[in-house]
Amino acid sequence: MRITVKGTDDPSSIFPDAGNPSVPPYLKHLELEGFGVSQFLKYRSRDYPSLGKSQRLFAQRLQDVLLNRVDSSCKHDMYLHDLVEHLVSECCLNDGLDLYTRASKLPLTIAKQEFLVFSNKEGWNRKGIVWTLQECKLKFDNRYRKGDIQLAASLIAACQANLRQRTGFNPRTMYGLKVLGEEFFFCKIDFDTDYPIHILNPKTRVDFPSIST
Repeated sequence: MRITVKGTDDPSSIFPDAGNPSVPPYLKHLELEGFGVSQFLKYRSRDYPSLGKSQRLFAQRLQDVLLNRVDSSCKHDMYLHDLVEHLVSECCLNDGLDLYTRASKLPLTIAKQEFLVFSNKEGWNRKGIVWTLQECKLKFDNRYRKGDIQLAASLIAACQANLRQRTGFNPRTMYGLKVLGEEFFFCKIDFDTDYPIHILNPKTRVDFPSIST
């Protein structure tokens, strides 16, 4: 199984509409102008009475994550799950209508062997799984050291799950999200019809180059 990860700082290579700088209306309530790491570290809700509930909760949960990471004696990102849950809800990724999020237990099948991939959540729409999420709660585990490969593997496993549930090949583009403390990394895979089917029954060499992160 050969995976090549292509890193990029250009958001438009991941999201086609990234050239549009405007924030969608349904995310406006999360904007925090003038906030940087130092502001989050010193954040006290009473100092920002004009913030809305969603903004206050985000600032508080991000502060928990940041302060926990400053503590070098703590080997676990204890508060990361709370931050991710808040963002998944506020970004309308789990509305129960068009998008549904659940805990992930995706097997990756290579030939006749199954491997459990490191993914915490999977997001569904009416076509199937469209994204996976990976929270790195334990510092320096595989999801820290080899996180991009693990995330790509979870997307391939999600594609296989979609193939098992229906005839056809949809969606062809899938997204992954890796969260490391206060940092968020996005991954996109554009699937063709050969690679996911090939690794189920490998007979010839097929490389898979189109992963951007």
